[in-house]
Amino acid sequence: MSQYNWEEIKAKYETGKYSMHQLAEEYGFNESYAARKARKNGWVKGRSTEKVQKEAAKKVIEEEADKEAELRKEYEKILNNIRRGAYNTLFKEKNFDRLKQFKIASEIMRNCRKEQWEVNEILSVEQKKMVEGQEDMLEEFVNTFDSFEVVE
Repeated sequence: MSQYNWEEIKAKYETGKYSMHQLAEEYGFNESYAARKARKNGWVKGRSTEKVQKEAAKKVIEEEADKEAELRKEYEKILNNIRRGAYNTLFKEKNFDRLKQFKIASEIMRNCRKEQWEVNEILSVEQKKMVEGQEDMLEEFVNTFDSFEVVE
């Protein structure tokens, strides 16, 4: 069994927050040995930072989707009440002045929804999936591009 917790050291190194020198001082190992070990085993400084950022972005998208779903439910409730009121007014009460009020209320709700979504930068689920797909394709392209070797 090794004297040092290399998994922990690797994890700290890959956060990008610690240099090999800092880790060597903290754990008491030889810095040049650890640097060779890191190269040999493919440690990449800052690698886990990228993973954390990707996970955070996904979480934000999920939270936005939840926010959108809640807004849709709320607007659906309100619009259903307006529709029900308009129906009753048109076919039961036959009060056309009140029917105009329901029409105005419906237009106001439509405008409020549009403005609120613009202010909150809410994308529809379809738009979000499209953006995610484009980001994945771009990442794939960049990774492919990075794998090319420059020949001089």
